[in-house]
Amino acid sequence: MLLTQANRLDLTKEQAKTLKELCRLSKNLFNVGLYTVRQYFLNERKHLRYESVYYHCKTNENYKLLATDIRINEIRVYPRFDARLFDVADIYESADEQIQDAHKVMEINLGVNNLAACISSAGTGFVIDGKRLKAVNQWYNKRAAKLQFHKDKQGIKGITHQQARITDKRNHFVQDYLNKAARYIINHCLSHGIGKVVVVGFNPGMKQEINLKSRNNQNFVQVPIAVLRLKIQSLCERKGIVLVEQEQSYTSKSSFVDSDPLPVWNTDNPVEFQVSGKRVKRGLYRTKDGHLINADMNGAANILRKYFSSTLNELILKENKSCLSQPVRVYLLTNSRL
Repeated sequence: MLLTQANRLDLTKEQAKTLKELCRLSKNLFNVGLYTVRQYFLNERKHLRYESVYYHCKTNENYKLLATDIRINEIRVYPRFDARLFDVADIYESADEQIQDAHKVMEINLGVNNLAACISSAGTGFVIDGKRLKAVNQWYNKRAAKLQFHKDKQGIKGITHQQARITDKRNHFVQDYLNKAARYIINHCLSHGIGKVVVVGFNPGMKQEINLKSRNNQNFVQVPIAVLRLKIQSLCERKGIVLVEQEQSYTSKSSFVDSDPLPVWNTDNPVEFQVSGKRVKRGLYRTKDGHLINADMNGAANILRKYFSSTLNELILKENKSCLSQPVRVYLLTNSRL
């Protein structure tokens, strides 16, 4: 499989100027190829082959100014913030690892305060803290709003150096945090012999159509849950772990301990059923017997139960009873500063 290693270049003014010019030439050459393919399709109603595009482009002045002794898709250069900064992505091929045993399964319930609530059929469970990520987003929003206010007041157009700096800093922090979270989950699976990961199915546009209060909207939208899911998927493919999706309707409402039913949501014919427990607080769920368990872990266990057959419910409950009430909270960055 193909992997990418991204690096930030620390360049002098002369090097940055040269690289900016090379990016401009590369952009121009791409537009030449795109225009050639478009015009050929409009005239002939056929797609132009790669060899023909190369024949038309190699006589272009932009092609002559660029180096021609490199392979395509080997190095990608991304100019950031009007070419103030440059990111280089080195694309290379890596061999896939041996497929793991898929008898043990872990479920990942993604969220905001609890970035990932994980529970497995091997008797393990933990919660990855997401409050630090939310705090960084809140800091960034306040700082960006203040800079935007002063910029509008002074009539400055475009993005300023301070805006570019804090945006780049925030984006790097988020990517690093998500990388650490995904790596922690996969390392846990490998160390406990877990060969299958169940994640909640992603709903395209769920953030665009969300209708919460302004602060909750901000917290939910700015945490890139889909990016974390893609990072987990990529690591699963590299480590030979099977990844499957599972819909989550009624998993937060039903009680895992009391084996409440878990029907599939149908907008045309909603299912009505009686639940045994109740979610009394944001993070607490009260069962039929009055026991308090972690609400996110209850949802994660229900998703795992929904994926398994109902006959495995007692086994899962026996293995994960302590994880439901007092899950281990994992802090990925305890002493770091933004």
